[in-house]
Amino acid sequence: MNVSVLGDSISTFEGYNPPANAVYYYTTRLKANHLDTVHDTWWGQVIDHVGGELLVNESFSGSLVAGRGFPAGCCPERSQGLDAHGVCPDAVLVYFGINDYFNCVPLSQGASAHVPDTTCFDGAYAAMVDNVLAAYPDTQMYCATLMRGHIPDSPTWMFPGWRFPTKNASGVALAEYNDVIRQVAHARPDSVHLIDLAASHLTYETIDGLHPTSAGHATMARLWVDRMENQA
Repeated sequence: MNVSVLGDSISTFEGYNPPANAVYYYTTRLKANHLDTVHDTWWGQVIDHVGGELLVNESFSGSLVAGRGFPAGCCPERSQGLDAHGVCPDAVLVYFGINDYFNCVPLSQGASAHVPDTTCFDGAYAAMVDNVLAAYPDTQMYCATLMRGHIPDSPTWMFPGWRFPTKNASGVALAEYNDVIRQVAHARPDSVHLIDLAASHLTYETIDGLHPTSAGHATMARLWVDRMENQA
């Protein structure tokens, strides 16, 4: 099984993303987060579990799903760049949208709109999914809801006592962004599988509040595998 990944900084890994893509997990940060190999990442563990092979990791640090051009997840260069050497993905793992939340991207343009607006989260997420399915009609997509991170309460950590905000600066809850992901997945039941990580109400370990450590990646991977197996 050939598996591709679509996401943001959380899913980057030095040497495993396209050269034009910004990477968060480079040498120093890999060491700080105790990530020795790609098999320590959430996506590496999921791919290992299903006996797959990584085809393309189209993740880009700092990118949003929403936008009108590269590197937005809804643009063709991202959502249609998941094949390699003439080989198309059998499965696409998507963990994407946390930067939309923190950048206060509007959830929706409203029910009266006739043309999807990719500067809004619902239009952009739907466009991203539909672009992937149009480019790879035989693939199966697995779209995950977004989790909150935590920083261990210890004076040796950079931000002791920090808590991941349940609402962004515009007062919109992370749960509302997750509802959009659920709606998009449920509207495409034949090709899109919802991986509802947020429904666990668990958080993952970080050293900065957002980017998972090896323990945080392991938490995410366990939930991914559990949700995938429950759909089998």
